Amino acid sequence: MSFALNRPALTPDRTPRRERLPIVLAAVCTLAASLWATPGFAQDSPGFQSIDVGFQQRMKVGAWTEIAVTLTGAPGAEASVVVRAPDVDGNLCDMPLPHVGGVEFRGLIQTGRLDAPLIVEWREAGAVRASRTLSPAVEPDADHVRLDRHHTEYWAVLGVPVGFEAAAQLRNAEARRLQGRNAPDAAAALTLTWEALPRDVEAWESLNVIVLGGEALAIDESRNADLQQWTARGGRLILLLGDQTDRFREGLLASWVPIQALGTRNVTQLEPINALLPGTATLRTRGVREAVVGAQLAGAGVAMLGGPVVARGAYSLGTVTAFAFDLDHRPLRDWEALPQLCQFLIRSPQLTSRATEESDVSATGVTDLSSQLATTLDQFEGVRRSSFGSVLGWTLLWMVVLGPLDYLLVHKLLRRPHWTWVTLPLWVVAATALATRGAIAANTPGLVVNQLDLLDVEPRTGAVQGHSWMTFYSEENARFRISARTADGREDVKLLWNAKPEEGLRGLYRRGGMHIGVPEYRVSADRSTIEDLPVRTWSSGAVAATWRRENAPATPLVTAELRETSGERLRGTVRHHFAEPLTDWFIVFRRFAYFPDAGRGNLAAPVWAPGVDWSPQQGRQTLVDVYLTDRREIVTRTSRADKDQSVNIMTEAYNPLERNPSRLMRTLLFHEAANGSRYTTLSNYPLARLDGSRVINLEPAVLFARIRTPALTYQIDGEPVSPTESWTYVRAVLSVTPAGGTASPEPGAAAP
Repeated sequence: MSFALNRPALTPDRTPRRERLPIVLAAVCTLAASLWATPGFAQDSPGFQSIDVGFQQRMKVGAWTEIAVTLTGAPGAEASVVVRAPDVDGNLCDMPLPHVGGVEFRGLIQTGRLDAPLIVEWREAGAVRASRTLSPAVEPDADHVRLDRHHTEYWAVLGVPVGFEAAAQLRNAEARRLQGRNAPDAAAALTLTWEALPRDVEAWESLNVIVLGGEALAIDESRNADLQQWTARGGRLILLLGDQTDRFREGLLASWVPIQALGTRNVTQLEPINALLPGTATLRTRGVREAVVGAQLAGAGVAMLGGPVVARGAYSLGTVTAFAFDLDHRPLRDWEALPQLCQFLIRSPQLTSRATEESDVSATGVTDLSSQLATTLDQFEGVRRSSFGSVLGWTLLWMVVLGPLDYLLVHKLLRRPHWTWVTLPLWVVAATALATRGAIAANTPGLVVNQLDLLDVEPRTGAVQGHSWMTFYSEENARFRISARTADGREDVKLLWNAKPEEGLRGLYRRGGMHIGVPEYRVSADRSTIEDLPVRTWSSGAVAATWRRENAPATPLVTAELRETSGERLRGTVRHHFAEPLTDWFIVFRRFAYFPDAGRGNLAAPVWAPGVDWSPQQGRQTLVDVYLTDRREIVTRTSRADKDQSVNIMTEAYNPLERNPSRLMRTLLFHEAANGSRYTTLSNYPLARLDGSRVINLEPAVLFARIRTPALTYQIDGEPVSPTESWTYVRAVLSVTPAGGTASPEPGAAAP
């Protein structure tokens, strides 16, 4: 059998070439125009001259990061530059950048996925004129950006980069030894200049350490104000003086840092530096002609310098470390222990081992204190979530009903086996109806809001730094418009979505980029409003807010007259002027915590009224770590006649799933003083700047207390909402007169 395949005859195209040329050109132009307007057409787009992200094209996931976009041509009257990035749920967020003049747009952005790209669009009258995609990469460049976890400390090194890159490599090697070869970088030394730092100090929040030396010690007024604010909010500032001491003394830094440089001296013996790092190679000069210039720092120290080699001081919640020498001259520059010296100056938190990271706590999805905070706020009154045990129990029950019970019913009782075609659907319908009814009853409380606020008060300057975390519950699929204002009516509050630093569901480190068809929403250019935030049925939305008030009130919120005794004890009085009483307060100074004595048998919590003095002598005191960890000493005797007794020290285990905001905030704000991860088994990376443990061993004391009224009022869809549950805490850094000395000078006072 054969088949004939009939094909139509192919007629040659007899159109002249001159007539075909316009058609080809038109097709090429149409294709080029479509690609020009396509958001995904990225790298070949000529619309962007440069796009600078974060710090040398590096940024931390979930943190506000500055981006500067320079266009190749003049923007039109309705031009805008928008950065699109996914949030922690994969929803696409549009973040417009303010136009700063000419062809430059600059603003802050945030991304919620480690491996998701950033899309930058130049829009004219709503239409996309040009687009570029910045993909994640280990080695960033003009078209790639590196996204780091909060585990990675950013060290900004200005002026003297010697030694810090090697110090970061040492810390990364130690992290991989403890946590495995795939552990994220623990530190990154970024060689920067003042011009390369973000113009918005909010973007400095990703910086853990700033090192200044050489010409970087000369600073203008704008950068000086930014550095002062960054340090006061918990930054760690390191000054390398040496032959640049006079530049420091004559500059703006000397007007506020808590360390005084009295002059310089020529040093030929460097044994005091060796003493900082026992066991390291001996550091020597080659004679008097190669004497090293050292700064004479105020305070007790070595005779040859007339002061200490390293001086540390507290500035509000931040610390300042001054090293008497610089590092870019011999013999320090060539010293084999220079990286260890840099690590000594930085004093990074102790790295945890893989055993700690992979403890039983990680199975709960909580490995960081910020995750515990998010989990605490994500539990709502009236919403009863089923536990794993109950879900497993119901599953086993329905397996029994659909299997053995149904078999006994139709085979033994009814004696109609074929009726299983009726009973089985009935069982399924009954189970579905029961589950639906239970879910509706447990998940329809209406709009529920949980809120936690923290006010950091700087009594010496009058500034107040506010932090707030809010989580709300929605019983339906909806979009929300979120904004906020302070108690005094100010609306310059900066909002961002909030997420856990975890790898699981709704975690910052969860893998997966953007997807087609995901909801989109928008953050205003000034970051004061989140518009059209999508929240799914029976789910929650989480936002965080920050604000700052620089102007001092007529009456300071907290005043103190405190002094240190020879035994490092605290004496004096403290008075507050908040609009309501304080409760649950304590003061931490050096090794001791001071708190009110409720009295034996008194169940009422002590109350501290406004305008009333309170003295540490009025209450009780104990060691800081004992107070923070709820350590108890239990004295037992074998018998009444036996005079021998044994003392058992019991520390209450820290529960990462406990919903106790007061204990959580107490631990978070003094994490290192509470023995850190050894006690909590949790890390503290995204909120590490809030840890005040570093300053309590220096001059100031720290007051912690709770007030009843929320510090921030959130608005949802334009209407103010009252939180169902709220917790508001205040913290103040108090000046203390040292034993046998005077308190540090007020900011702005001239240094001697």
